[in-house]
Amino acid sequence: MDLTKAYPRSGREKIAGLMMIGRSVDKARAHLASTLGEYIYDCPMDRRVFDFLGTNAEEVAGAVRQADDDGQIAAFVRTKLGDKTTEAVEAWNAAFMAIEPDLSRPAYADAVAAVQRRAPHRTDITHWVDLIDVEEGRPIPPPRSTAAAG
Repeated sequence: MDLTKAYPRSGREKIAGLMMIGRSVDKARAHLASTLGEYIYDCPMDRRVFDFLGTNAEEVAGAVRQADDDGQIAAFVRTKLGDKTTEAVEAWNAAFMAIEPDLSRPAYADAVAAVQRRAPHRTDITHWVDLIDVEEGRPIPPPRSTAAAG
């Protein structure tokens, strides 16, 4: 994968039911090929999913090096998930999707600018995955519900 010419997949795309690992795998492929461009393999978001799986960047890169396709990556992920329940994975996914970075940090200036350019009236796009999807040109997710629970 050449991340100087294409984006990694969205953090919301799942492998073996788990979000973010596909994006991390894309970055691992680029890392192994020395084509990361501006991306960082083993960034804090990668580490979140690695920690949940009980692994690290080196082990994931080794699995990626050995894998012919995402099916083999899914088998690796299922092995690392071990006895974690579907509910535990879904809870992790929900927590991951809820991450809101400090948008005042310079690191998020491009994402904030992309939202202002592509969806200037949207104030609900504040979660990390949504910001990155907008910045990388993916469809803007629908507004999050703000209705209070009854």
